[in-house]
Order: sequence, then C-alpha cells, then structure tokens
Amino acid sequence: MKVYPAGYSRHGALIEQLMADPKTLLIDTRYSPNSKISAWAGSALKAKYGDRYRFAGKFLGNVNYKGGPMMLANPARGIQGLVMYLNEGYDLIVLCGCAEFSACHRRLIVDLLRGAMPEVGVVMPEQIESKRGK
Repeated sequence: MKVYPAGYSRHGALIEQLMADPKTLLIDTRYSPNSKISAWAGSALKAKYGDRYRFAGKFLGNVNYKGGPMMLANPARGIQGLVMYLNEGYDLIVLCGCAEFSACHRRLIVDLLRGAMPEVGVVMPEQIESKRGK
C-alpha cells in the first residue's frame, strides 16, 4: 500500500513510469481537471489510462486554489475513497500540477490519509528519483 504524492509540473516522467503498473491508480486531486498542458488535462488522462484515472477534485480539490488558505472540498469523503482503493490493493498517485509538495494541498491529503490509515507508505517522488541517480 503505497501513495505517491506527485506534481506533474515536476514529476511527469515518473508518473508515467509508475502508471506502467496496472495496480496503480492516478488520483487527480485538482479542483478542476484542466491544464494548459493538453497531455495533463483530465480528458487526456482519462483517454490514456481509462478506469485507472480517477478525478477526485470534487472531494480532494483545494477550493481556494486561486488564493487563500488551503481547504479541501470534502476531505472525509475523499479520504474514504483513497482508503477504499488502498484496501482493494492499489497503489495511488495523488496528482496535482504543483511542483512543490510543501506548498500544495497534496500535503493536507497525505496528512489526513496517514491519520486514517497509519500503515500506508508514502513515497515522495524525490526518493525514487534520487535512487535512480537523477
């Protein structure tokens, strides 16, 4: 049971590598699944990954993404969904566009998920990239 909190603006290639595993789901936590980079739009991700792409912005999106304090749309429901996927045996990529984890709402999601499921392994993309010598 692993969770990879990743921002496509920084970890795009790694996300694609992780998605090569059929037991990995891509959980899109952007409040809106739009992107200026067409390959990262929700519709493109759905076309590429099919049912392994899950848009969760209605629950795990930052309602204040345009400014203000970070606030998840419906964290209880969103975390419940992540726990369900993990219990079904999937690893999860918690996706946003932000490059920096510390300044992104992914940090809130990971903190809440660890509270609900302390045994989950959180693997930061930088850990994988440093092992590969990047």
